[in-house]
Amino acid sequence: MMQPGMPVRELRLETFTSLSDQLGQATSFYHKTLEKVVVQSSHNSEELGRALIRMVEKCSQLRILLVYCVIDKGVVERILQLLPEMKQRGSYILKWQKDPWPWTACGDIEEDDYDDIGTQAISDANMFGP
Repeated sequence: MMQPGMPVRELRLETFTSLSDQLGQATSFYHKTLEKVVVQSSHNSEELGRALIRMVEKCSQLRILLVYCVIDKGVVERILQLLPEMKQRGSYILKWQKDPWPWTACGDIEEDDYDDIGTQAISDANMFGP
């Protein structure tokens, strides 16, 4: 259960249901503090795409976005346009088509970057992180 008065830096939403409402609520409650968001869902929808874009627009501290579901290409492009620093660091997972292999980070993140943000490197063997 989300608490609006509690500052949250890292949020993990992992379920097999739609997460657009939860993302909207998290954006509303934690837009000043969120730094890392992990989304894992089997339900891609236009609502999920809109919720992700709104979150990226509103959450000024967001540095890492890991989305473990296929989303629309336009949503991926818009998110990377809004967060060029995240794109440059490669601190994201965003895919618009399913690959035959496990999820991996979409860029080269230096080990020091992970130490800085408290996240371990994502590899094929450890596809869901810590």
